Amino acid sequence: MIVVVDTNVPLVANGNAGQASDSCVSACAKRIGEICQPGGKIVLDDQWLIIDKYTHKLKTDKPGVGNEFLKWVLTNRENLKC
Repeated sequence: MIVVVDTNVPLVANGNAGQASDSCVSACAKRIGEICQPGGKIVLDDQWLIIDKYTHKLKTDKPGVGNEFLKWVLTNRENLKC
């Protein structure tokens, strides 16, 4: 399955969305975990605008499921198998 991941999903997965319930945080973290498994695929625009949004909101040097997602995106952005 190929998916589009809004910037709010990894932010909530990090627990950084103050209005999100615990169940929403868990659901976002679970979905991010599923996406980052072998064979997971996301849609990226050809100008990498979404990557710019991810990098503006997330940090690869900080702990968190959403931050791990950013690492995964940056590592695999040109990998056509991911």
